[in-house]
Amino acid sequence: LLMNSAPEEKTADSLYLRYALVTRGSEDHIFPAELLDDWGTEMKGLKMYRWIRESGDEFPRAEVFGFDRQGGETQYFLRDLEIYFKLPCYVYLNRQQAIADGVKIEAIIWPDETATVPQKDKAPSEWQRPLKSAAVNWWQVPANTTQFDIIFGDKPLELN
Repeated sequence: LLMNSAPEEKTADSLYLRYALVTRGSEDHIFPAELLDDWGTEMKGLKMYRWIRESGDEFPRAEVFGFDRQGGETQYFLRDLEIYFKLPCYVYLNRQQAIADGVKIEAIIWPDETATVPQKDKAPSEWQRPLKSAAVNWWQVPANTTQFDIIFGDKPLELN
């Protein structure tokens, strides 16, 4: 349940999202830490995802340095990554939590004052990448919703 897509300050309820890139062929998830383009220009943070989306085709030899799902260091050329795939998204309780401890998100649900019933939707247009490019199902729900019938596995999803 996403209450605020761009909080201005950290609270006790804050969670942290990490977005993975997907390797070609095996479709492994790689968590990028930095990128070096063909001229050695270094990029980090969220702007790296935007650059990959907008310029990745022009720089297939750009290198991505990061971590695999188990937290081991890894390195890939952009040509070895599926740069147009939706981004697998993992949630963490804090920034220091190990990569392997993240939980892959299947759906993002956000309350909306105008919604009258839960409905599957797409990411709100005002949200920015990489959140907007997350590989999740998007659900808009009335602001006071606490439970509805989306089945994950064998039980309904409960909003806490």
